[in-house]
Amino acid sequence: MASGLGIYGAGGAGREIAWLARVCLGPNVHIRFIVDNPATQASTINGLDVVTFDQFLASTPNVPVTIAIGDAASRERISETCKAAGLRFQTLIHPGVILSPFVSVGEGSIICEGCVLTTNIEIGRHVYVNIGCTISHDCILDDFATLSPGVHLAGWVSAGRRAFFGTGASAMNGSRSRRLAVGDNAIVGAGACVIDDVAPGETVIGVPARPRAPRFSSDRHD
Repeated sequence: MASGLGIYGAGGAGREIAWLARVCLGPNVHIRFIVDNPATQASTINGLDVVTFDQFLASTPNVPVTIAIGDAASRERISETCKAAGLRFQTLIHPGVILSPFVSVGEGSIICEGCVLTTNIEIGRHVYVNIGCTISHDCILDDFATLSPGVHLAGWVSAGRRAFFGTGASAMNGSRSRRLAVGDNAIVGAGACVIDDVAPGETVIGVPARPRAPRFSSDRHD
């Protein structure tokens, strides 16, 4: 079990993930927030120190990092910086999450409380599955995909790299011969119900989900 952890990001997501980390790793794990611009942050948040990336490297080079940033592109950029510095990544799965032995989870991914993952599911690297999500059989979430709170994916659904699902969104099931595909960088708006493929980079909203010119970014969590 990790004796320490760096949480990259000190906003709302960071504070939530700090709480999750204590549940997963124990109440005595030494956690520090890592930020790019310390001038915009207090020196401590919720009793935890806030440091720059260089300060973190200088003092705790062997401590793993979890990236608590909602925006997928930023999460990917930060992961590359951390990897180049030789840092390891900590995966966090709340102990109350229900998942079968036939679920694979990539490094650095986060699965929050109240989630259910059934069987034959592939979760990539640095995927963020927020509270109260359900992921059914034979789903694939590619690297840096994001599920906001209360997202529900039926069976045979794939979410591409950096795909984003807003709060309460859902996706109907695909099939063994043809997964329902939400492409790379696609955005599924809050409350939308996806019944057909979403093209890479496309934004869809509504029930059923229909294309719309992007009016918001995937940065829905600080």
